[in-house]
Amino acid sequence: MTAPALSSLSPPVEVQPPDFRPYRYGLLSAAQRIDEGGRWELGGVAYTTPGCPTKSEEWVTRCPTDPPDPGPATEKNIPTGLEEVTGKPFVLYDAVSCYPMSGRTESELLSLAAESLTAGEQAKLEEKFWAYIRANAVAIAPTAPATSWSMTLGLGVLEHRLAEFYGGLGVIHAPRYTMAAAASVMLTRVVGDQLLDPADNVWAFGAGYDANGPIGSDPAPAGQAWMYATGPVVLRRAPITHQAAFDQRTNERRALAERSYVLTVECPAFAVLVQISER
Repeated sequence: MTAPALSSLSPPVEVQPPDFRPYRYGLLSAAQRIDEGGRWELGGVAYTTPGCPTKSEEWVTRCPTDPPDPGPATEKNIPTGLEEVTGKPFVLYDAVSCYPMSGRTESELLSLAAESLTAGEQAKLEEKFWAYIRANAVAIAPTAPATSWSMTLGLGVLEHRLAEFYGGLGVIHAPRYTMAAAASVMLTRVVGDQLLDPADNVWAFGAGYDANGPIGSDPAPAGQAWMYATGPVVLRRAPITHQAAFDQRTNERRALAERSYVLTVECPAFAVLVQISER
């Protein structure tokens, strides 16, 4: 008779899990990150920006012998007020629980909760950010009868609008399932820990980005995707805080990890519907 396998007689031996590495080239890679807490956790942040949109105008200087200009007004147009970017704070959390007989200590549970929050925060941030830019983006349609751009032309349109209306480098946002297609047509290149497009804007391929277009637009059909362009994104993150508790009703140990965030983004926001390239 064959002896039973050892695994059928003994419980599994607990070992160290593999190292966890957050996925690269999402919103956390594209955003300028400030990892420190502060008063912003209560009321958010605000700052003035030179863009949104650029307003540089021409003033023609004439010599005394020049004839008077019958054209536009002879006064400089000075806009009132400053362009301000604001961001409100929000909190993400994760939690774990188990019974005391599991052998898990309070410290272990707190560590597991923090690791779970770290694993899930990027996709959740992307989901929240995607909803924001969907509500504020202007869709740019191709010339009829076409209903979508090629990925190359669509990106070119976004690059042009960023340069025209913002005047600086920004971020190109696209669902993560388009990443391989963009790379296949040479629209990405690795520079440090970021992916850049041909015009040096940063790509953010988000797992939290979906097929939905700007408000009032239809979702992208199969084989297509919405891509967005925005100004720079800044993410403020406070340190992770922990709380532990014991529920006497269920005899469970519980551990909670949470973190405060503020996301800000420079305008403008544009969107294009593109064909997902295949090679």
